[in-house]
Amino acid sequence: MEQNKEHQGETNPAVPATNRDKILEAAARIIREEGVVAASLSTIARAADIAKGTLHYYYRSKADLLFDLAERQASKWSRQFLDLAAGAKKGKKNDRALRELITEILVLGNNGILIHLMMEGATGNGELKVKFKNLFSEWSATIQKGLSRLFDLPLSPDNADIILASLIGFLFNSVVSGKNIDPDVFIRFIKDGIAGASRR
Repeated sequence: MEQNKEHQGETNPAVPATNRDKILEAAARIIREEGVVAASLSTIARAADIAKGTLHYYYRSKADLLFDLAERQASKWSRQFLDLAAGAKKGKKNDRALRELITEILVLGNNGILIHLMMEGATGNGELKVKFKNLFSEWSATIQKGLSRLFDLPLSPDNADIILASLIGFLFNSVVSGKNIDPDVFIRFIKDGIAGASRR
């Protein structure tokens, strides 16, 4: 017998999407205003004006909810990045657009969510660790494809992994120290790394 998705911690497509959006919007608002720790399932349910049982119909745990929220944001960034890379092939100006995207990721994104989830996955949540392993593979492939197009230079999977690891490190630094990395510095780091790798 197929296991009920409610018990797998996955979103249930039988429930109207508008309720899921209400849950995620409420969670994002609480996290922005009060931080990840304050975003308990009970608090999120009250803010979304739904019963806690309805929330559990979507998400088995807080980690599942936060992962969905983080994955949606990451998917948005991936689409923007690939659209930017595709436009570069047509001769469009892309430095400003790339800077805006990097700024959104490094400075404006809900980075505390990603760091919270990665720490939980690294310290014992096996299910979450598997989810992030798959997500990181997707992110690395997106970086490899997008930057290769954007700078018209080959980028190896290993170098894409290094850029992803650097980006995560910058995100962690911004959350822990409160200091935001200048997006131009990160872009120069990427360009120098790709140019150096192409000469080897």
